[in-house]
Amino acid sequence: MPNPKFVEMALSFAGGDGGNLQSEVWFCGYEWGNLAKTDMAETIEHEFVAQPRPTSWQDEDFEGSWGTNYNRKICWFLRYFYELDGSNKSTKDFVEEFKILYPDGLGFKLNLLPVRFRDRATVDWSEIIKAASGFESFADYREWCVVHRGKFFRNAIQQYKPKLLICTGVGERDNFFRAFTDGEKPERIQLPDFAVSMARFDQTLVCVTPFFGGPSGINSHKKMKQLVSHAKALLQSE
Repeated sequence: MPNPKFVEMALSFAGGDGGNLQSEVWFCGYEWGNLAKTDMAETIEHEFVAQPRPTSWQDEDFEGSWGTNYNRKICWFLRYFYELDGSNKSTKDFVEEFKILYPDGLGFKLNLLPVRFRDRATVDWSEIIKAASGFESFADYREWCVVHRGKFFRNAIQQYKPKLLICTGVGERDNFFRAFTDGEKPERIQLPDFAVSMARFDQTLVCVTPFFGGPSGINSHKKMKQLVSHAKALLQSE
């Protein structure tokens, strides 16, 4: 049985950067990165807290978040999607001028899983995370989140009706679609340099893409322009 405190946290906006729920474009990663190698005890102490309202990049706790490789790609996407002038601007200035992931700005960001791990390649499902979450294994935790946290965010999608949800990471493709759609079979589409998969939920186009960054992900302006161009074409054709 999941720990009630964990359930309260996971069925909230915790574990994501947040932004503007009214935005046309939402982004979803797998989980927060852990560049600082924060240990699990500290993560549980500071992050096992429910967030009934989204946070944002305007919050002090997120100062500088736009500097990570992944988050810079979010800025790229929004720049091309809205045809914003990003020339001769630092990422910080771009974020502030166009209010990227601000409560009244552009974009909203969530994560499928709410807990960050010190090493994603070899997850240490230690006694401390077992006790804090109530799950005996990472697989049990992930499955619960796909089903129940997915439903929480599907409800939010139906309420706020974003046009587009970009989910990054083809390795979790099936879990993204299980979490954020009603079982519609996704369509795989080959673009010049990579493939994406798309399905619809309510009024939202759910698109699973390669990871934002990394050697095989969306790691160039050319690839990002391909993604944005195809997503906009699909939205305009409806």
